[in-house]
Amino acid sequence: SKRKKTEQKLLETNEELKDVLSQLAFRNKELEQEQEFAKNIFNNIINPSFVDFSNIKYLISPLSIFNGDLLLVTKNLSGGQYILLGDFTGHGLKAAVGAIPVSDLMYAMSSKGFPMEKILFEINNKLYNILPTEVFFCCCFLEIDSTRNKIRIWNGGMPDIYIYNNIQNKINKLKSSHLPLGIVKKEQHDWSVETFDISKNDQVLVYSDGILEYTNSNNEMYGYENLEKCFNNNQNPKVLFDEIQDSLKQFCENAPQSDDITLVEISFLEPINQLTPIKKQPIHITSKKSLMQWKLVMEFNADVLRVADPVPLLMQLVIEKPEFNDFKGEIYTILQEILTNSLDHGIMGLDSSLKQTPDGFAMYFNERQKALSSLEKGWIKIDMEHNPTDNGGQFIFKIEDSGPGFDYEEVMSRSTDDINPTIFSGRGIILLRSLCDKLIYKDKGNKVEAVYSWGNSD
Repeated sequence: SKRKKTEQKLLETNEELKDVLSQLAFRNKELEQEQEFAKNIFNNIINPSFVDFSNIKYLISPLSIFNGDLLLVTKNLSGGQYILLGDFTGHGLKAAVGAIPVSDLMYAMSSKGFPMEKILFEINNKLYNILPTEVFFCCCFLEIDSTRNKIRIWNGGMPDIYIYNNIQNKINKLKSSHLPLGIVKKEQHDWSVETFDISKNDQVLVYSDGILEYTNSNNEMYGYENLEKCFNNNQNPKVLFDEIQDSLKQFCENAPQSDDITLVEISFLEPINQLTPIKKQPIHITSKKSLMQWKLVMEFNADVLRVADPVPLLMQLVIEKPEFNDFKGEIYTILQEILTNSLDHGIMGLDSSLKQTPDGFAMYFNERQKALSSLEKGWIKIDMEHNPTDNGGQFIFKIEDSGPGFDYEEVMSRSTDDINPTIFSGRGIILLRSLCDKLIYKDKGNKVEAVYSWGNSD
């Protein structure tokens, strides 16, 4: 009968529907497993090691499994910190894939001693070549220089950065002055960096636009006004970060999140490290035979100096040896100071007194870029030697440049106690003297020999 045929058809259709639903459930579970697998790999590549830094608080709230916001923090070779917060256009996996090359370049280049400008340069170059035209990377890059009590900031398309000091009742608001990364070719970008003094009790706040654009049930955005109320109402700087989170929750109530959210506080409530680095407790050397004696002699002419930084190249000899691990920061500082003096002041004749103010430092950087890009003559000779000792080893650096030299006797006569951490210039040689066993300038001041010992000091 028709009824039986209809019932049979319904049963068959029901079985087919059950089968389809079962397949969908299986595929959904398989997709969830694949996403979780991809998420674990992604997180391992990004490596959120910034949780180890006591001066950093952070809130990360992605809209989906994959986060279009990216937060990277690492210690650089000079003992400071590199902090990068960025926001790729879009959400989910499409926005997150660019994070892998960015984190790879950030960690690899910082561990080799590259400056933040060079890291930004390479990240932009990589993203410009691999990202589709509709995807780009807004980011801010901060360098915390704890030896000089400075913070250097590059902001390309991110929201305003706040430097807040509760004790001084002062708020400094820093706007973006650069294009995001991945939009234009490297030659068209501006890599100039703003430099500011760090004072005790300063707190630096960086965040993604998901904070400002979080919308409540009345379709009102959180915005700068509500964020700045948190600074104005704050009585205890130690709870500022929590107060901002509470303010955001109260404003938005239970409204659904519509974008990735990242909030970061970099705190200087504790005393900042003094200019002269404190040597770490050295490792115990079990065998002198395990250490190598070697010598490297190189000469960099103007053509090479114009495009290459000698310091990361020389640091490769140090980074790859585990016995130097506790001392590579001091070795980096010695090489950086000597070679910067030779190139900037010896060959290019730049005036370091410009760096005594934040505006002056920006002028100095611009002058340096112009002089370096048009450098046509000059050279630096480098003689770098390592000799094992019973307690560790000894580095001997001999650097000579083609410059006219300088009156080093007056600078060498200063006490290492004369260092003024609030002044950026004029303290390089004093810093070198505090690190080296011996520092000798020769001839007209264009030759220098520095001796640095590492290991156990009996």
